[in-house]
Amino acid sequence: MIDSYCLQMLDGVKNMSQTLSEREFQEYHDQKFVTTISDGSEVELVPGGKNRILNRENAAEYVQLVQDKRLRESEKQLKAIKAGIGMVFPLFLMKLYTWKELEYKVCGKPSIDLHHLRAITKYSGCTEDDETCKRFWRVLESFSDEEKSLYLKFVWGRSRLPLVDEKFGDKHTIKLISPPNLDMSLPIAHTCFFAIDVPRYSTEEIMRDKFLYAIKFCQAIDTDGSPYEILGEQSDDDF
Repeated sequence: MIDSYCLQMLDGVKNMSQTLSEREFQEYHDQKFVTTISDGSEVELVPGGKNRILNRENAAEYVQLVQDKRLRESEKQLKAIKAGIGMVFPLFLMKLYTWKELEYKVCGKPSIDLHHLRAITKYSGCTEDDETCKRFWRVLESFSDEEKSLYLKFVWGRSRLPLVDEKFGDKHTIKLISPPNLDMSLPIAHTCFFAIDVPRYSTEEIMRDKFLYAIKFCQAIDTDGSPYEILGEQSDDDF
């Protein structure tokens, strides 16, 4: 999946070693027992590999050595990843699950369950029966899975919902607001508190457009305090 050219080359070596004569094989290949790994560096497959010539007799050995080297070149990094997973999920249980089941256990559902989100939602200064709140849920229902995930990231800083309610901390909170230039305003997310301020837009279409703009272009959630305060702390030389 990562290096299709390498795979095509190995398939070519294997096939030609079975169908060509030694002379014909050498005309196609002037290869030594070396390979290029993902960081672009060339490594020997065996001691003295730079001086060992690939031929029909050792082609199968060459193919196997390249496969072993490429598949194991990231063992150190993979061990670190595995150790990290072990901090949140017991490693001895990993053999019981497929990778999809493991992803579900560690990361939650890849799609946002709006029924679940709605069940843990509370309302500030309004009720679920308010027309703007009804529009809000209809808009979210019209979103694609990717857009729902972007909404969750916008309002909470996470792209998936936890599997159990105990992991939520704060409940998803909706507050309706009536700013000046109502239909020109954007929704306001309070990411640390899992809360959203929703302007009382005049139509569902306007609400949908404003929410899509906000979740796609307003994804910065690491600013503690006003951006103007942070910019004010920098000198002119920083720009």
